[in-house]
Amino acid sequence: VALGHSASDRAETLAMRLMRGSGPFGLAVMPASGPSPSWPEGMGVTIIRPLASLSRAAIVARLGDHPELVSCNDPANTDPRHERVRWRQALSAPGPLLELASRAARYRELMAGLAARLVIDECPAGVLSLPHAALAGLPHESRSLLLDLMIAAASGRVHGPRGDTLKRLDAMLDKGARASMTLGGARVV
Repeated sequence: VALGHSASDRAETLAMRLMRGSGPFGLAVMPASGPSPSWPEGMGVTIIRPLASLSRAAIVARLGDHPELVSCNDPANTDPRHERVRWRQALSAPGPLLELASRAARYRELMAGLAARLVIDECPAGVLSLPHAALAGLPHESRSLLLDLMIAAASGRVHGPRGDTLKRLDAMLDKGARASMTLGGARVV
């Protein structure tokens, strides 16, 4: 599935995530291609963003050069009631934000590759097993990043679980409790 996200959309998303305190993986916004974030309906669907390196203005200009191409404007894209529109109006030079997003994406790809090797190389049967003591001894941020990556690798998704679900698992690990739950499309025991 090809989507029309632009470099401008990526910069706006990055600004919104920065303000929400996203970590390095959340800052790796809208990759050029990857699996669908919709689960389970999107399993096996690849998303591509062929316009992700072009600004919105460049895309609109290109459309103007080709009157045979039909385009439309969604009125919601200019409605300041929407957070994205307010960011759109505030961002005049998205270049530095896009460089930050590219660095975060490279970092995430590197870490995801390492996690995938752990899952695939060490657990050929698809069962991920880590000693509780090894996880319990890690600082919370490191443990969350490791769990996020390993769950994403085990499920074949771009991102692991978000928000409260990962925090619940983290809290169970703190208590030393045995946990069994489905997170981010993977079974965690």
